[in-house]
Amino acid sequence: MKKVLMFALCLSLCAGAAMADHLGIYADAAGTSCYKPAPYAFPPTLNNLYVVHKLNPGSQAAQFKVLDASGMFLSSAAVTPPYLLIGTLTAGASVAYTSCVVGDHVVATLGYFFFGTVNPCGKVSIVPDPAHVPATDIVTVDCGFNEKIATGGSAYFGPDTCGDCGEPNATEARTWGTIKALYR
Repeated sequence: MKKVLMFALCLSLCAGAAMADHLGIYADAAGTSCYKPAPYAFPPTLNNLYVVHKLNPGSQAAQFKVLDASGMFLSSAAVTPPYLLIGTLTAGASVAYTSCVVGDHVVATLGYFFFGTVNPCGKVSIVPDPAHVPATDIVTVDCGFNEKIATGGSAYFGPDTCGDCGEPNATEARTWGTIKALYR
């Protein structure tokens, strides 16, 4: 019986961690790469980054801020139609999806102009909206109108050696000793 209970506990830990919402910034709309390597296009062409809501079991809204330390010139920041934006993406935003959306989807597109310089490993990140209470959380609203804490990620203008993109892990680090100690 203890083995069955321990196995069920392990499965629930893995399943719970895998279902956490994640708002990340990516170089592609599919959300597969968070690095935007050179060469960058000069104006009038935009260098786009995408805010993608991943691991989404079903949400109606998100509240976050885009923190830009890229050294590029942010020319446009637009949410995906028909989503509704309250605030601005770079000062703090609430984005309503207008319906219950399931699965990975693009929340917004950020368009950057390149004028010949970029910070080495210039970073653009999803951080908590300072208007949210507490201002320490990136939040989403699920389809039952419940607020949930989400993780945030970053994108880089530079090579894939720049740093951690903030990708969520599918499982939490646990040892068997820790799990077994729960039943002693």
